[in-house]
Amino acid sequence: MTEHIEQFDTVRIPAGLPEHGVPEGALAVVLEVHRDPYLAYEIEVVDAGGRTLFAGAVDPAWVELVEHSGDGER
Repeated sequence: MTEHIEQFDTVRIPAGLPEHGVPEGALAVVLEVHRDPYLAYEIEVVDAGGRTLFAGAVDPAWVELVEHSGDGER
């Protein structure tokens, strides 16, 4: 079953994005959910100092849900 990922959820990038300097297992926040013309997640990955390592749209297969944002009532 695929988790329902929404805006501001925390996701993991299991394989990383080596071409962008993002290591395996890095965490990201979902900034936008694009549904048209196909599903994609606009994410941002930051390092420990708060510097952006990657910001862009990724295929849903590249991420897995870690935590829903908000009050947990989903």
